[in-house]
Formats: sequence, C-alpha cells, structure tokens
Amino acid sequence: MELSKLNTLTEIKFKTMGSQEIGYPNLFYNRRIIIFSLPLPINPFSVHQLRGFAENYNTFKNLGIDDIYSISSNAIVIPFTVEQSVNITPLSDVKQNFVKFLKPDSPNFDELARLWQYSVIVNNGTVEKLFSNPLKSNMPLHVYCNRLYQYRSIDAETILSYLQK
Repeated sequence: MELSKLNTLTEIKFKTMGSQEIGYPNLFYNRRIIIFSLPLPINPFSVHQLRGFAENYNTFKNLGIDDIYSISSNAIVIPFTVEQSVNITPLSDVKQNFVKFLKPDSPNFDELARLWQYSVIVNNGTVEKLFSNPLKSNMPLHVYCNRLYQYRSIDAETILSYLQK
C-alpha cells in the first residue's frame, strides 16, 4: 500500500468507552500509534491477539509507539477490550470510515469492516506500515475462523519484529 495521508479522516470521530469521542488530532497528530482490528466473531484467537498487544505495551512504548488502539465496526467489542486490557483503547468505527480509507477500492465494505484482520502503524497521520490477512469476498466462516488463518502475521510479535529492525 502506498503511504497516504489520513486527510480523509480529519473530520471523523471514533467512539470509545462510554460513548466518548476521539478525533483526528488526539489520535493521529504528532503521534506514532498502532491500530489493530478485532473483527467479529470474538473467540480465543481474538483474546490472544488483544493480550499480545497488552502484554507488550511497555515494549511498544520503548520502541516509539505513543499508544495502541483496537478497532471494530461493532461497538460490542469495546467492553470486551476494556475487560481484557487497561492499556489498549478500543475504537468503534461503525460507519467503516477507517476501513474505507485503508481499502478504498473494496467492493464490500460491510464484509471488510466486519471480518478483515489487520494491524497498522500510523505515524503523524501517515500509514507507515499495514499488515493484513487477505479477505476474499464470500470467504466461508470456517476458513476465516481457522486457527491457522486468524491473526496470522499481524500479531504483536510481528509488529515488534518490524519496529526492532
């Protein structure tokens, strides 16, 4: 993916716990952050993904990451994230604006926002690196939920490896 400015997101506000809103300046401006998706269905692999980032939070901070966020198109994931980690801030992108930015040519944003697994490093509003698992249109749920597919190469260890280079 070509590095792009997140200018299309400057007016977007994401929902956090308690329906608080966080906007572009607080999220992206002069900050290097990680955002990783937690698509539905929530399962043990989702828990492992979330805990991997939470357990390595201080290491990420030492490597120049200002904050870590999980993102989902479904607000039900917010309390799940808060329950699993105090360090990870959950974001709700019900209108799929972030996914639309990352994959503007997608034929099906609903499916992409609901199922796509990715982690992205954003540096001062610029996508520095996008890690993602491919999502094919009409992918069977049993393939998507397979332990060999879920969160493959987009986990905390992969991001740490990238940052330590």
